[in-house]
Amino acid sequence: SLKGVNFGDDKGIGPFNALMTSLAATIGTGNIAGVAIAIFLGGPGAVFRMWMTARVGMATKYDEAVLAVRFRVTDQNGKQVGGPIYCIQNGLGKMEMVGKRFVLFASIVGFGIGNMVQANSIANALNANFSIPEWVTSVVFLVLFSVVLLGGIDRISTITGKLVPLMVVSYIGAATIVCCSTLLQSQTLLT
Repeated sequence: SLKGVNFGDDKGIGPFNALMTSLAATIGTGNIAGVAIAIFLGGPGAVFRMWMTARVGMATKYDEAVLAVRFRVTDQNGKQVGGPIYCIQNGLGKMEMVGKRFVLFASIVGFGIGNMVQANSIANALNANFSIPEWVTSVVFLVLFSVVLLGGIDRISTITGKLVPLMVVSYIGAATIVCCSTLLQSQTLLT
C-alpha cells in the first residue's frame, strides 16, 4: 500500500518519486529486447553472463543512490537536488569542471544509447505487429517526451512515480505468463 508514502512537496520530490525516477532508467525495453537478443546471439552462456553483470549493476545502482543522497544540496529555491554531478563536484573535492563535463557527455550519450535504442525497438515492434509506421511512433514519442521533459524534474518524478510501478507489475506479470506457458509446453513435450 502506498498510504503515507511521501511523493513530494514544494521543497522537492519525495523519496518514493526519487526512487521511481532512478529506477525508470534501469527498467525498460532494454530489459526485454536486450535480453532476447543476447540469448539469441550468445546462447545459454549469455544468461550466466547477464546474472554476473546484474550483480555488479545492482551494487553500482545502490552505490549511486546512496551517494546521490549523501551529496545532495539545497538549491536557491529551497529544493533538494542531487545526482552524479553533485557527487563529482562535492565528493571529489569540488571538481566543478569534471562535473560539468560529466553532464555534457551524459547528455550526448543519453540520446544515442538509451532513448534511440528504446524508441527504435518500440517503433519496430509496433510496425511489425500493428503496421504502425515508424515515423508515427516517432512523432507520438516526441510529443509525449517533450510534455514530460519540459515540465522539469517535478513533472518527470510525478510521471515516473505513477508509470514505473505499472511497468514493474506489467514486466513481472508478462514474465510469469511466459514462464508458465513455457512450463506447460515443456511438460506436454516430455509426456
